[in-house]
Amino acid sequence: MLERLKGNQPVKELAKSPLLLTLLCLVFGERNDFPPKRSELYKEGLEVLMKKWDAKRNIEREIIYKHLSPQNKEDMLGQIAFNTFVNGEYFFRQEDLQRQIKDYICNLPEASADPDALRLDSEVVLKAIEHHHGLLVERARNIYSFSHLTFQEYFAAREIDRERNFERLIENISNPRWKEVFYLTAEMLRRSNDFLQLMKDHIDGMFANDEKLQAFLEWVDQKTNSVNSIYKTRSVRAFYSYVSLHQLNPDVMRDLLDFDLIKGLDLTDEFDTETRGGYRKRDLSYPLNIPQKVFDNSLFLDRYISHALNRAMNLKYKELDPTSYMLSYYPTTNIESALSNAIDLAIGKDKLIQLLQVLKEPLSNPYRWTFKSWWTVNGHYWIEELRQVSVDHLNIGHDWQFTDEQVELLKQYYSANLLLVECMNRSYVSKQVREEIELTMLLPSKK
Repeated sequence: MLERLKGNQPVKELAKSPLLLTLLCLVFGERNDFPPKRSELYKEGLEVLMKKWDAKRNIEREIIYKHLSPQNKEDMLGQIAFNTFVNGEYFFRQEDLQRQIKDYICNLPEASADPDALRLDSEVVLKAIEHHHGLLVERARNIYSFSHLTFQEYFAAREIDRERNFERLIENISNPRWKEVFYLTAEMLRRSNDFLQLMKDHIDGMFANDEKLQAFLEWVDQKTNSVNSIYKTRSVRAFYSYVSLHQLNPDVMRDLLDFDLIKGLDLTDEFDTETRGGYRKRDLSYPLNIPQKVFDNSLFLDRYISHALNRAMNLKYKELDPTSYMLSYYPTTNIESALSNAIDLAIGKDKLIQLLQVLKEPLSNPYRWTFKSWWTVNGHYWIEELRQVSVDHLNIGHDWQFTDEQVELLKQYYSANLLLVECMNRSYVSKQVREEIELTMLLPSKK
C-alpha cells in the first residue's frame, strides 16, 4: 500500500487524515490497489463501510436501519449533504438532521405512518450512522457534522449526479468551496458533455454585457491571431491574457490569472527545450516558468516586453526604500535584462530596437541612490513611454483601467475557465465537445 501511495499524490494527500487513511486501508484491502479517480475511491470505501464491514463483523442493525439498503443510505446522505452544502452549513442541529432523515424514511415501505414513531425512528437511524459508520458525528451536544468534509462533498456531488441538478451546481461556479464538488461530479458522470457545455455557457455569459471586458477579450483574440505560432490558439489566448492582466497593479491583481490556467491549456506541454530557426536557447523561467522552444519570435518578444513593463509597474506601486533588495535588483537587473532580450529578439524591427535601447539606457546606472533620485522624477514618464512603444509597435501593454467590479469579474471568469479545464480533464467527454469548448475558450461572447 505504501508503495502505491508513493506514485499517487492525490490519494496520498488523503492519508494525512486518520479517518481517510482508514478508508484507504479498507479499499486497498479489497482490491490491492487504488482506483484512478477520487470519486471511485470514495464510492468503494463507503461501500465497505456500509455493506461489507457489517457482514465481516457480524453487526446486527436496529430494525428500521436494517431495512435501509446501502443504496437507501447513500441516497439519504446525498440529500442531507446537498441541502446542507447549498446552505453553507458544515454543522447542523440534531433536530434538523432528524427532520431530513424522517422526510426520507417516511416514503419507505416499512416506515410507520405515526409521526411520533417516525421521529423516534429518525433518531435511531442517526445514531446508527454515527455509531456504525462514523460518517456523521456529534461535535457538541446535539450539534452534528459529517466526520470529514470530503464525505459531505462526495455525497453532495453524488446527489447532483443522481438528480442531474447541474444548474444548481453551476450557480456556484465562482465559489471556491464548491471546487471539489465540481471535480467529483465531473468524474462521476458517464459522459460529461451536457455538464461541461452548461459550464461553458455560464462562463461565456459572466460579463457578456460589459463592453470594456468584451473589448479586452476581442483584443486578446486579435493579438493571438496576429501571431504566427506553432502553439494551439487557445493556449496563446491564455498567454496573452496573463501577460496583459499582470500589467495592472500587482497587489490588486495578484493571482488574477493563475499560471495553472496556461498549464491546464497545455501551453507548457507544447513549449519544450528544442530550438528552431537557429535561435539560441533563452531562459524564460522567471516569472512564468515557460521552457525555451523558439519558433516564432513574436510570442517571446511580447513576453519580454510585458515582463519589463510588469516589473516597472511593480516599482510604481511599491515604496522606494533605498535599502530594499527590490530596488537594487529589479531596475538594474530584471527590467534591463528583459529589455536586452527583447532587443535581441526584435529581428527586423529597427525602429523598435532603437526605442528600446533609449529606454534601457537609464537602467544601466549601478548606484541605487542615483537610480532612486532619477526614478522618483522620471519613473512615471518612463513607464508611459515603454507602454506607448509597446502599444504602437507590438499591440500590447494597453492601459485598460478596469474598475474594481470589472477586476472581480475577471477573477471569477478566469477561475471558472480553469475549473472548466480541470473538470474536462477529469471526465469522459466526446472529442467533438472538447474541441468546441477549447476552440471558443477566452473569446468574446459574439464569437
